[in-house]
Amino acid sequence: MASHPHQRSAHPKVSSMPRPRSEASTHLEIYKMSVEKHRLQQELHSLKSRETRIKKRLEEIETQTQQLMSKVTNSASTEEASTKATPKPESQFNSPQSAFDLEQVYVEY
Repeated sequence: MASHPHQRSAHPKVSSMPRPRSEASTHLEIYKMSVEKHRLQQELHSLKSRETRIKKRLEEIETQTQQLMSKVTNSASTEEASTKATPKPESQFNSPQSAFDLEQVYVEY
């Protein structure tokens, strides 16, 4: 019996061997590069379109936030004016000045 396990010589896989340079391989490389270029151009267009949509949505959110903040401020000032005659204990709620002043609370289940 042999003391060594059967050893094969390591032959490279066909796919890992470089192709011989020929006109056909050059055309194949050109084709692959043009397909990748087209795909990347489409992806770039898609990203630009998405960026535009995101910016538009951010503007909408900012506008809505400002409208809601002005409603809160107006209702708070109206309520304050109506309650000046009858003073109440101050509430612990402070109206945030912007949407970024809101505190985030995370609840774990």
